[in-house]
Amino acid sequence: MQISIEVSAKERLEAILEWVGKRAEDKAHENNADVIADFIEKFIVIELKRLENKNETISQDIEIPDEVVIQPLLAMKDKMVEGFDEFLLTKGITPQSGGSKAPATGKTVSQIATVAPSNSTGTKAPRNGNGHAINIKRKLNDTEKNEIRADFTRLNGEYEDAKKSCTVLLPHMGSEITVWQVTGFVSFLHREIASNGFTVPDMASYLKFLGNHKKLWAQYNSPKYQALRAKNPGNTSPKFTKGTFPKKTA
Repeated sequence: MQISIEVSAKERLEAILEWVGKRAEDKAHENNADVIADFIEKFIVIELKRLENKNETISQDIEIPDEVVIQPLLAMKDKMVEGFDEFLLTKGITPQSGGSKAPATGKTVSQIATVAPSNSTGTKAPRNGNGHAINIKRKLNDTEKNEIRADFTRLNGEYEDAKKSCTVLLPHMGSEITVWQVTGFVSFLHREIASNGFTVPDMASYLKFLGNHKKLWAQYNSPKYQALRAKNPGNTSPKFTKGTFPKKTA
């Protein structure tokens, strides 16, 4: 039996973004970093912004084996017949038949594997909360990343108002850098901590802070990041790029 379903175009694109991000880490693509980054920035990010406030869907046809549909229905029928027979017996009436058993198919429903499309992705792509387009003219360089990482470490990762804090950092960035690139890197640092990429000075305080921020707490406790922490149990210090030294912020 074939059925047609509607899936969210935005969630499907987010799933593609997550898959591209994982594949980009493979050694086979170590020379394709710029190409992959350009594809993400010039296509996927723009499309995600376009879909931010839209309910655009994609139609998808799925083939479901007949056994998956019929077997549970036959089993349900047997239960109903057995229940009705028991009811007749309580009334002193002998059932005309012993029930209708489902014919054997050689398989049970649990043995019939089906693959359904997933509408959930784990991590979300960076988004602009006010709905304005993100126009990226150039990427953050190592010095700018170090600047943000130093400020993140100084504040123990506890940005109560990420946009406001990142706006303060903006004058320390070079030209053509937007505040959304700064907040995006801050989000990346939260994900690094969630995967045990590094720790802030006071992890107990940081975890308490996460507990008051629903999305960050859900991200930290997601199965994806729990698995990453299990693979990387040893915490590390913040990783600054050699040869570049961040300036102090006011």
